[in-house]
Amino acid sequence: MATMATIGMEYVRTFHLDFDDPLPGTDLGEVEYAITREQWLAARPAGA
Repeated sequence: MATMATIGMEYVRTFHLDFDDPLPGTDLGEVEYAITREQWLAARPAGA
C-alpha cells in the first residue's frame, strides 16, 4: 500500500472473485487502486 500511495495512487476497493482453482492468497481478495490523468500529469517530472 505504501508504494501505491508514494506514486500518487489511491485505494479504491478490495473485491473477491470466484476461481475454479484458486491460487494461495486468493481468499484475501483483489485490490484496486486508481489515479486520475490530472494527478498523474501533475506528478510527472518537468520535461517528461
